[in-house]
Amino acid sequence: MAKHRAGDRRIMSISIPEDLAKKLDRKVGKGRADGRSATIARLIQQGLEGQAPAVAAPPAQSLRAEAPEGEVRIESDTMGELEVPADRYYGCQTARSLLNFDIGHDTMPLGVIRGFGILKQAAAKTNVALKQLDPEVGDLVIAAAQDVIDGHLNDHFPLRVWQTGSGTQSNMNTNEVIANRAIELAGGELGSKTPVHPNDHVNRAQSSNDTFPTAMHIAAAEAFTHRLLPSVRALRDALHAKAVEWAGIVKIGRTHLMDAVPLTLGQKPRLGGPTRRRPSSP
Repeated sequence: MAKHRAGDRRIMSISIPEDLAKKLDRKVGKGRADGRSATIARLIQQGLEGQAPAVAAPPAQSLRAEAPEGEVRIESDTMGELEVPADRYYGCQTARSLLNFDIGHDTMPLGVIRGFGILKQAAAKTNVALKQLDPEVGDLVIAAAQDVIDGHLNDHFPLRVWQTGSGTQSNMNTNEVIANRAIELAGGELGSKTPVHPNDHVNRAQSSNDTFPTAMHIAAAEAFTHRLLPSVRALRDALHAKAVEWAGIVKIGRTHLMDAVPLTLGQKPRLGGPTRRRPSSP
């Protein structure tokens, strides 16, 4: 065992696989500077000082309108004309909302934006099936809505959560983004509302009084299915594994801070097992 030197800190010994230990022994020398302990310490230091590449899911590619950054275009609604950034897909009502509700920095959750995309795409498919929307226009809306669903247009949803309770502004933000993206896909001019209109086509047979709650329900359902349930299952499985591992360890039970009957440590994680299994069948 290497001699402990002044200024060093002794840590718990580690175990490594036999084949790795043999490879290490072939590489190390003798003495304080080149022995096994010194080599391991040096490798640890190099690893800590090196910059490990960040491990993260690649972000969704962000799409922008084909226009020079900093330029504006003029869009209009029932309240008049307004300047809109030329490289953004949102339109006049979104820009006006940014002026009217200049409160805080809490933007709409991305889950709700994705929920809006799913909703608008489903509405377009339904309207086409019911012969209430031209199939060519419907295909453009469906394609543009898919870009929203995939997260490619997240940068075009700048509105805050501080708005009317019906979510009218976010509903129109979605309509404008999908319409202008669809217009671009068709080779048209952004803001022209041709061949896709944000109200007449994207928002057909809808109202913000139903789209906003529906988008929230979709976001909640996806979060429940893809985030909450997997986490609960992982917790359940971890507790079950510990219950098996600790099955032979006996401890004193405690009731109101007083000693009670003995039980095994493995019984503690098992107590809530039936309850934890109720949310899902697996």
